[in-house]
Amino acid sequence: KLRSGDSQAKLLLAEAELRCGACEEAVTILEEAARAKSPPVRVLQLLAEGYDLLGRDEDALQVLGRAAEAAPGDPDIHNRAGDLHQKRFQYEEALEAYRRAIAIDPERPLNAEIWFKMGFLHESNGSTDEAIMAYESAAALSPSHSGVHVMLGNLYMGIGLKDEAHAQLEKALTVNPRDEAAHFGLGLLAQEAGRKDEALLRFREAVGLDSDDTDAQLRLGDMLADG
Repeated sequence: KLRSGDSQAKLLLAEAELRCGACEEAVTILEEAARAKSPPVRVLQLLAEGYDLLGRDEDALQVLGRAAEAAPGDPDIHNRAGDLHQKRFQYEEALEAYRRAIAIDPERPLNAEIWFKMGFLHESNGSTDEAIMAYESAAALSPSHSGVHVMLGNLYMGIGLKDEAHAQLEKALTVNPRDEAAHFGLGLLAQEAGRKDEALLRFREAVGLDSDDTDAQLRLGDMLADG
């Protein structure tokens, strides 16, 4: 059993084993440490990571539950639980875990990534209003995240708010001029508005930045074929 004199060394060993891909060995060490009455929260977090890497999602969630009880004010634990629920297609459970993470410190800059994941989940479930709110929250915390602006632009475009869509896609390019998705979205808006030269320019930019963007290639090819 772990003694107080070697527990830290074993924890470091287990973490090194995980990083090197020796998950089974790491989990064996961490399971022993987790049998203690009050194991360090770090042990539980690493054990959950090991279980996840081994595909033992239920065990990982159970261990994260213990970690959350021991450290209820740690948002990373709830965020990790949300990721595991999302991996298991348990969307409501994932959203609830993400909400718990954000509620601990609403102004934490790292919450931007959690809001982004919540936006993606809402969008995947067809909840457009909730998705927009989540992406807007992400943008407020991290305005330099070009992907958030692209997602917002696409959603606004989908519900017919073209001016708002244009503004968000332009913001994305201000942050990252090489964002091909933003160029493509602006091309769609220009094409729909009858601004052919601008649309061609945007689609060419998108194809130039990502030669695998078949949507942009098709749009560009069709426009050129139409003369």
